[in-house]
Amino acid sequence: MIGAVIAAAGLSSRMGAFKPLLPYRGKTILATTIDKLHAVGVKEIIIVVGHRHTDIEKYFTDDSMLKFVYNPYYRDKDMLFSLQYGIKSVKKSEAIFLMPADMPAIAIKTFSGIVDAWNSKKASVIIPCQNGRHKHPPLIGKQYFSSILSFQGEGGLHSILEKLQERTFFMETIDDGLNFDVDTPDEYKKLLEFLIGRHNESDL
Repeated sequence: MIGAVIAAAGLSSRMGAFKPLLPYRGKTILATTIDKLHAVGVKEIIIVVGHRHTDIEKYFTDDSMLKFVYNPYYRDKDMLFSLQYGIKSVKKSEAIFLMPADMPAIAIKTFSGIVDAWNSKKASVIIPCQNGRHKHPPLIGKQYFSSILSFQGEGGLHSILEKLQERTFFMETIDDGLNFDVDTPDEYKKLLEFLIGRHNESDL
């Protein structure tokens, strides 16, 4: 079974609005990502919440496949801490996607390609790349969960993944959606413009 841990606990202070629940494709940024994970067969989805956690949980009331984990330190800790919090709640998954809540433009074909690489035993860590640059979301086998949980150094998830490069399959992709996260109003505007420019539904 493949799962996912999504960090959705932050304050969205640079945005000035709460990123996970911003409108996108008739739903929200976070809901779009969850739909894509469901579409490629991800079964165990853990959302780490903090700021406005009741609003997120209320929005997803009808999705029984989601598990919410509250991070009480969301005001002071970084994204890696939230991901670590979520990993502690993983029960069944052999591997998990680790990702932020503000990357809804990643194409379904990218998620499915990562899953296919895992199922064909390419490696125990799968990372999508574009022009050689590593992107979110990595898919990480459960044998490395303890390494992530015990990490306390600088550089966050990037530093952890650097140590696992010999065990990693780097999946080159042309998915431009990998280049969009949403930290500021200008980035949100560019995300929506990118969505308008997409004409092929399979790219969504």
